[in-house]
Amino acid sequence: MEELTVRSAFAIRPLEWEPGVGKRYPVEIDSYYRPCLKNVETLILQADKNRKELSKFGYQIALRNGIQSLSLIPLVTGRKVLGMTWLGEMRSWKRSSFTPEKIALCRGIANRGAMAIENVLLYEQLRENHTYLKRVKEGHLL
Repeated sequence: MEELTVRSAFAIRPLEWEPGVGKRYPVEIDSYYRPCLKNVETLILQADKNRKELSKFGYQIALRNGIQSLSLIPLVTGRKVLGMTWLGEMRSWKRSSFTPEKIALCRGIANRGAMAIENVLLYEQLRENHTYLKRVKEGHLL
């Protein structure tokens, strides 16, 4: 089963709930996550429009405690999907909607984040390879 793992969370305003850094959630928990990841498309959810379509679990982690709209953005480098970022808006849709300009900005932020994640993964792989080759050279592994 594919899972999404919460790696970080940042809120401008205090939250009344714990985002659950380190928690794992199955991708299949709601119908929105898989298409976002598979089709590499940004999805916008609105509390007043999508509340009934989300499972109870999905609602609890996505549109709760005052979040009025949510942008689901895949984290992509090249053709590889690394995950998804969620950007929530607490102001009403009428007051502050996800305009095309805001969505483009969010995608740009997500793309930079994806590049940073990929660089960390590549660095970790390089470090592991270096350690392995060093051990081989020293005769610890034959």
